[in-house]
Amino acid sequence: MNVTSESVGGVTVIRIAGELRDSNQREFVEAVRGHLDAGRPRVALEFSGLTYVSSAGLGAIVHVTAQANTRGGRVVLAAPSPFLTGVLEATRLNRYFELFPDVNAAVAALSQQP
Repeated sequence: MNVTSESVGGVTVIRIAGELRDSNQREFVEAVRGHLDAGRPRVALEFSGLTYVSSAGLGAIVHVTAQANTRGGRVVLAAPSPFLTGVLEATRLNRYFELFPDVNAAVAALSQQP
């Protein structure tokens, strides 16, 4: 798994590529938590390069989204890969997450938040 981040218009964009599985989900959680702890509560998780997600990886995405919500923040998913889209639809988690077709749409939505 490769995790990179950048700030785009006051929104933290975290790009996750490769496989998000039980062996590296903690690294993912810590990366997102680091931004939340630093006072950057608006996060777009960009998943266009995600090739696989395990149940533990899916749980990690749910976990960081819930953490942001309890802190008054917001995490959205941008450009989910076809694999992730299929998993979200099969598990009906597509109803839980805010999904955007690309980073620009996600950043625009998060920028409207007061």
